[in-house]
Amino acid sequence: MKIRSCRYFLSQSKRYDLFLYGFICFVLVIKIESSSAEGNSVDFTLPEGYHADAVYTPSLQSPMRVAISPSGDICVVDIRGENILQIHENGDITEYAKPTTLFHQGIAFDHEGNLYFADGHDRLWKITSMGSASIFALGVKGFSLDADPSGSIFAVGYQGAYIQKVTPNGRVSTYASGFHGACDVGVNPLNGDVYVLDWLDGVIWKVHSNGTIEQWTSGLPKDASYIAFSPTGNFYHMAFSGLSEVSTTNGNTTPVNWIQQDWAGMCLKDLDFDSQGRFVAVDHTYSHVLRYDMTEQTAEVLYFGTGNSSALAVAPNQGGVFFGISHPLCSGDGRVVKVEDDGSITTFIDDLLPEVNALAFNAEGVGFVSTMLPVPGGYRSKILKSSPDGTTEELITLPYTSKSLAIDPDTGFLWGTGESEIWYLDGSGNRHIIPFSIPEHGENITFTPDGTLYAYAITSDINSPPVAQGVYQYDPVHQIFGLTADLTTVNLCNITGFIGGGQDGFIYWVGYGDRYTPNHSADMHMLRISSEGDVMLFGQQLPIDPLSVTGCWDNTDIYFSSGGGIYRIYEETNVTDANNQKNENPTSDFFLFQNYPNPFNPSTNIEYILTKPCKVNLIVYNTVGQVFKELVNSNQQPGQYSIDLNLQEAPSGLYFYEIKMGDFQAAKKMMRIE
Repeated sequence: MKIRSCRYFLSQSKRYDLFLYGFICFVLVIKIESSSAEGNSVDFTLPEGYHADAVYTPSLQSPMRVAISPSGDICVVDIRGENILQIHENGDITEYAKPTTLFHQGIAFDHEGNLYFADGHDRLWKITSMGSASIFALGVKGFSLDADPSGSIFAVGYQGAYIQKVTPNGRVSTYASGFHGACDVGVNPLNGDVYVLDWLDGVIWKVHSNGTIEQWTSGLPKDASYIAFSPTGNFYHMAFSGLSEVSTTNGNTTPVNWIQQDWAGMCLKDLDFDSQGRFVAVDHTYSHVLRYDMTEQTAEVLYFGTGNSSALAVAPNQGGVFFGISHPLCSGDGRVVKVEDDGSITTFIDDLLPEVNALAFNAEGVGFVSTMLPVPGGYRSKILKSSPDGTTEELITLPYTSKSLAIDPDTGFLWGTGESEIWYLDGSGNRHIIPFSIPEHGENITFTPDGTLYAYAITSDINSPPVAQGVYQYDPVHQIFGLTADLTTVNLCNITGFIGGGQDGFIYWVGYGDRYTPNHSADMHMLRISSEGDVMLFGQQLPIDPLSVTGCWDNTDIYFSSGGGIYRIYEETNVTDANNQKNENPTSDFFLFQNYPNPFNPSTNIEYILTKPCKVNLIVYNTVGQVFKELVNSNQQPGQYSIDLNLQEAPSGLYFYEIKMGDFQAAKKMMRIE
């Protein structure tokens, strides 16, 4: 997605000087070639020697308000990007204006095509249809704006007690008062009647020309809802629970049920109508811009946002970073996209189900995707496999939602999560279930390069201390999970937690800040956890809403997604971590090597080292933890030993071998193939 041109205001300090003397701000038109921010450093708090940059930043990050001009121009307020964007029919975006402070303020066009918006300093700006910009009025509480046929602007503040009127010559006055929590205003384009929506009381008020107010509609949902008029004077109220038409005769409401069927799960923040009677809404959850034709009852996505991208992965030998984004409509248009090295985006898998839950790649660059399948009474997951050549096949449909996928680096098997269980698919596509006794709540999994599987889980709700929150290590021989790192003592909120394994052998975890902060509004943090369970606060003041974290295959870089953007954390120098060294070199009295070759058919070799006399016990187990063959059970002298294993008569599949040498114990996986 490319931004073709944009309009920038003067810096805030210079603007104050200019307007003090009554001058008018000018508009500078520049050209931006890409919406990505590849290589741009970002201000995170990281340990010494580590840095972070933005690999990709979406054009539209957090849409909150929308307005349509008489000529059909669609403008959207992006509060995270702090700018106003114009959405074009072909999906391109023009940055229409970039105020220094915007927040959740309203925008509106008048009948001449002039755009008005309120900033965070109670100032009402005007951008004419010719492109000139200036402060139009001061002291305007503009959480929501609308214009009447004469060109007057009506404004309400956030949960305000009054509504203001700004005349075409910039005069500001209180038009009506007595509201409890006014948050939106709508003006009938046919006769100029003004209506105010009160969120706190669930009431729509009609404002008469003499300033008196009349309760028009009551009993509405007390949530973030909005009102708007069509060009023909039809009056609509939109809430999370649905869309309703409001009678301008008696205030009765008639539900319009399309939103509950097709756009369920979105966070619609505003709507406005174009000249053809179609309305445009912005979706704060996925950062989509949507349009609905009331006559044809058809919906389309004008801008496919990457906000709240739900999966992230780095594929070996494929270049770039992959992430999954979701479509709000149940029309099979979710997708997995790739951020190329130059910051551009290409589609890797298209026409998926609307929710992309998880994403993983194996060593050959084959992608695996968990998608959400709506069914009566709940959801299921389809697991898809996509090859680098673009072919996609369905592997399995699960009876629950699988929220995390990971690839075993030793066997190449695909692992995933379920309801209080973890599963994997073997080389023949058979699914094996590993019970996970921690009840599911924010559960996900990852592998470290040495093939160790870790899972993260919590059991409590977001308003109380967690019962069991931590990172668990899988014991493949006994098929149980043991607690590696107890995170209950870490004062981080348990709304979410995502872990990823790095090439440095550490586990990285991201989650919200102070658990007991009101509304959980503290910064996001990243923890680094060693295989011994040591926990350190690794990153602070990350962008809000991290949704996934992953390690890179070929270096120690760590990637995470947030608000549709992709960020990278990397070391200043390529320092080999001591924790990783111990997995490569035998530094203790005992050491167990990975079998070679692996996979094998039918023979392989297992080596181990001991530096002092002890009893050695080496056993091979099958996938259900049963003893398959005992290879060694004797006292041995110091030295390096090699054991030949032949499984000529054994079925193909996954096996484990475990060694005990004195107090030392270790286990590894091996794969028998045909």
